Amino acid sequence: EYRTGGKATINDPGVTAIVHEALAEIIGEENVITGPPLMGSEDFSEFTDRIPASFFFVGSRDDETGKNFDHHHPRFDLDERSLPLGVEMMAKAALRWLEANAEG
Repeated sequence: EYRTGGKATINDPGVTAIVHEALAEIIGEENVITGPPLMGSEDFSEFTDRIPASFFFVGSRDDETGKNFDHHHPRFDLDERSLPLGVEMMAKAALRWLEANAEG
C-alpha cells in the first residue's frame, strides 16, 4: 500500500501548557519562544494522533562554534550543551503531567 502525505502534527493544548510552564520555570518565561504554526514535514503526528502530546524544539544553535546548521543539513552538529536542558525539561514536564493526571 502506498500512502501520500502524513497527518498534521497537532499539539494538545493541555500538554503544551505543561511543557511551556516547565520550560519557563527552567529558563525563564522571557526565553520561551512561541512561534507561528509550521508547515514542515514531521511524522510525530503518529504519536499526537494517538495520545495527547506536544512537539517542541530545544535550541542548540551556537554561531560562535559554527554549530548553526538546521537539523537536516549535512553539516548539522548538535551543541551537546543543550542536552541537559532538554533532559531537565522533559523530566519536569513529565512530573507535572503525572501530578496533574494522578488518580486517587
